Amino acid sequence: MNNKYLTIAESAVQKVRAAGAAMAEAYLLSSKDLSIEVRNGEVETMKLAEDRGLGLRVITGGRVGFAYTTEFSAGGLDQVVHQALANGANTEPDEFYTLPEISAKYPDLDIYDPAIRASTVENKIKMAVEMENTARAFDKRIKIIESSSYQDAEIEVSVVNSLGMQAHYQGAYCGIY
Repeated sequence: MNNKYLTIAESAVQKVRAAGAAMAEAYLLSSKDLSIEVRNGEVETMKLAEDRGLGLRVITGGRVGFAYTTEFSAGGLDQVVHQALANGANTEPDEFYTLPEISAKYPDLDIYDPAIRASTVENKIKMAVEMENTARAFDKRIKIIESSSYQDAEIEVSVVNSLGMQAHYQGAYCGIY
């Protein structure tokens, strides 16, 4: 797999292993969300949010430590490695702390639809307005529609651990209500 987020997760695991961790696992999530609310044919609110972060779990001497970062630079990864190891040093050892064994190849999930991203914001607004108009036209007794909304999201997840696991997927969904 050649993916920038998978490469970042691999780098975090390699750094923490080089720093002395017996086992390590990195979970990286990136998401982008759009929501549009329409009232009386006009955009009432529109929000675009992007999040990304990397969680790191380390196990050394039966102690587990966790840390999280949103900074993917070399310095940011060094800092999250240091923090995870420091956090682990402050936990009680437990012989049962381990990472899951890899049982089989993970299936490729085909849950990403590039058409969602390709659709313009104007088109997404138009869909919300059309839904509002359709609801109003359904029955003449319908006088007020509180609002209609369009929402979509794209996610990307990468998981890497020191036992050889590498998994990555992209997903996208959209809805109108």
